[in-house]
Amino acid sequence: MEFTTTRRVSIPRCEWEAAGQLAGVITADERRPLGQVRLSSDGTSRRWCATDSYRLIGAAGGSDSATYDVGVPVAMIRHALHVCDGEEVTLEFGVDDGVPVVTVEGPGGRLTVEDLGHEFPDVARYIA
Repeated sequence: MEFTTTRRVSIPRCEWEAAGQLAGVITADERRPLGQVRLSSDGTSRRWCATDSYRLIGAAGGSDSATYDVGVPVAMIRHALHVCDGEEVTLEFGVDDGVPVVTVEGPGGRLTVEDLGHEFPDVARYIA
């Protein structure tokens, strides 16, 4: 998904923990869309999901009035849990100097990676 504006989403630690559990189920290869955890919002609530060539797993998140669909690298989820710390960690995605980036930030630190623009499989077919 190409970002046209920067979005900041404050996400409770319990959701990051759930995302970490999802990441533990898949074969993570962050160079491919199947190796990332997908975070999306339909304007009412967030949904986390992860899939590889064999498995598909999802978790419901909190309410969110924005709409977006972004890949979160597994290393970024680990960073959010172990470095950023705090009750809530912010996920930011947008364009920095013409490069699409995803950033995770909390009281203990910040990590920014380039968004590789992966297209995700149509998981909505399988997870209602």
